Amino acid sequence: MAELYTKVTALTEDRELLADAAVGAGLSLSLFGPQRQGFAVLTSVLTPRPPESGGTVLALAAALQAVAFQSGLPEFRRPIAALHAHGGAGESDPAAVAMRAAALAGAKPARAPELLRSLRRPGAPQAAPGMPEITRLHAIGATAWYADESDVCVEVFRRTYTLLAAYGSMGPAAPSLAAMGAALIDTGRWAEADEHLETVATLAAVHKLRHLEIDAEALRVTLRALRGEPAAMPQDPAWTAVALEENRATHARLLRAAGAAAAAAGDFDAAFRHLRPLFGEHGEHRANGEHSMRHTNGARGVRGAGGQAGEPLHYFLAHRAIADLAAAAAQRTGRQEEAAAVLRNVREAAGPRPTTRMTLLMHHAAALIGDLKDAEHHFPAWPP
Repeated sequence: MAELYTKVTALTEDRELLADAAVGAGLSLSLFGPQRQGFAVLTSVLTPRPPESGGTVLALAAALQAVAFQSGLPEFRRPIAALHAHGGAGESDPAAVAMRAAALAGAKPARAPELLRSLRRPGAPQAAPGMPEITRLHAIGATAWYADESDVCVEVFRRTYTLLAAYGSMGPAAPSLAAMGAALIDTGRWAEADEHLETVATLAAVHKLRHLEIDAEALRVTLRALRGEPAAMPQDPAWTAVALEENRATHARLLRAAGAAAAAAGDFDAAFRHLRPLFGEHGEHRANGEHSMRHTNGARGVRGAGGQAGEPLHYFLAHRAIADLAAAAAQRTGRQEEAAAVLRNVREAAGPRPTTRMTLLMHHAAALIGDLKDAEHHFPAWPP
């Protein structure tokens, strides 16, 4: 794909045409796994100045956000807000407004609830029938995902996928398929999650979308573990098929699956070891450097943490495993103090107005690893 894009650049100097080609090439590279290559292609058309077309700028921002989420690398999110500031055209178009909101929500999830409320306000206009409306719905679903509104995410993605299926192509939905699987699991729609993840695994295998194939495998392992079924952890190929240091979303899902499988098997010490790197290395993790522990079924882990102490492996996915980490720490692993320190970092990162979901997860974690006398304060916050 990179070679094909290079050939296009040799045939034309039309900046709008090159930008359109970069969107397709960058997204394709991302789906195959090399996020840095995808990012390089997308940002190559931003200098010396971004394209003039508002639609092209929106498409570039959406593609950049897909790469930024999958990579989990902080520097990949930085161009997105600046790109939107440059391209203000199309702001009145409903599909364009939704695309802008989704990209901004992904770059800075703390803004996602506010952006989602704006998109779903009473009287918010629909886009023109066909692909414009599909694009609008897909962007609303993505914004709901970042806003931790899993029910809304599921509802909107269902409608989006139904419309895309009528068009005969699920290709545009590829960046959201793993998020839909996770949202179905989070909302207890486990039978639907089974069907969805089977479809995703088939689609990914046919089209060789390697990181999506691994994501589906990790989510299926997680779902089996949540059911209390024997859940063999993802084997070696899943940990080595893509470069996990530039596919942190996939790495985070693998670590969470490994933790869930270990917990389901009753090995809470192993569960803690698998989950802990989601929140950044420190202490013995940093002293050991490279994570090369053997998993209980023989699968080998690789580096498991962000670049610096306390930096989460993935800016969005990691902290949503805090209750899992606390549950593992609470099972006589002697890790309660370490888990409590992680929880303090998560609270600080969540800021003064965390989403409802994050508030509940933090309450749950605190009840599991805090003083028994305080547990009653936290558990009433959890819905019945």
